[in-house]
Amino acid sequence: MAERTVRHTAMEQRILYGNIFFLLQLLAPWLDVSAMLAECPLFYTYGGFDCCYRWATYLQDKSRTKQLQCRLAEAFGVAPVELANAQAKIDTGEWRCEDLAAALDKLLLDGKAAPSSLQYVLQNFSVEAKAKVPMSCTDGRAAYSAPSANPVLEYLEGHAPPVYVARPCHKGPPEHAAMPPRVRDRKAGFQTALPTLAFCCRMCEAEFPNRRAHDEHVDMVHGGSRWYINAFHSFHELHPYVVSPTENRSSVQRFARAQQYGTKEFDNEPYLEAPPQSLQKLLLWETLYKALAVHGNLEEGIQKVTVWMRTFRDAATEHNGARLFPPVKKTETV
Repeated sequence: MAERTVRHTAMEQRILYGNIFFLLQLLAPWLDVSAMLAECPLFYTYGGFDCCYRWATYLQDKSRTKQLQCRLAEAFGVAPVELANAQAKIDTGEWRCEDLAAALDKLLLDGKAAPSSLQYVLQNFSVEAKAKVPMSCTDGRAAYSAPSANPVLEYLEGHAPPVYVARPCHKGPPEHAAMPPRVRDRKAGFQTALPTLAFCCRMCEAEFPNRRAHDEHVDMVHGGSRWYINAFHSFHELHPYVVSPTENRSSVQRFARAQQYGTKEFDNEPYLEAPPQSLQKLLLWETLYKALAVHGNLEEGIQKVTVWMRTFRDAATEHNGARLFPPVKKTETV
């Protein structure tokens, strides 16, 4: 029963955050999507902590930060064809950018009464900002439809059926909007002995600094530890497993550190409890609002949002400052 509950929760969260990721991609003309994703630590549970700037710097490979969006697209099942179809609806005026913003308001605010909204920001974009997209996105603002008639929300959550049913998935756990089972791409690991974090996923390229973060990834993306282990062994049972130089390096490093610190399992750092998901979504919403408000004359709105968010930011401070990735100590080496 517990395993079934974990899989069901994982599926619901993949659908939710897959929809958020989908909408952020469509707002790319005005946003640095990578910077927005970094404001919600939960995305690194799907894509791997090695994609964040802190751990990419630690591994001396900052190019990993550019891999996060590709990994998330695979984990959520948000394929390029879906994004292309959505962009076509924007180009033809079937969807408006206000519709995208209103959908994000609903998904991120969870019904909280904010002093402003992303929808309002999009309605008050400057001429320069509007020039980045077809005029169909911003025409007819006064006649904007109510959220219940929002075509984007209908596409994401409606009964047409909802989009997640059509996203790539495979039979069995973890079901909708999950990447199909495969094994980690180890080609680069055979070319040289690459540094890695302490725990590498065997079914994708994600890496994690401690066991608990790795296990959360397995539950959220790969259907739980039992399915993960069975799928991994099924891929490798028909031929010998050849250990790569990268894995040799990791084994020697783990042995040396276990011997040095007297522990069976060495972590790059202890597990850090992330802020609650509701708080993470609010912080992402605030960052989105400020990033979009730059394109319009909305200084007053930014001030109101900053004051309104103060209470939530105080709560975030109690959760390690709402930062899952504190700065790397200068003494740390790979």
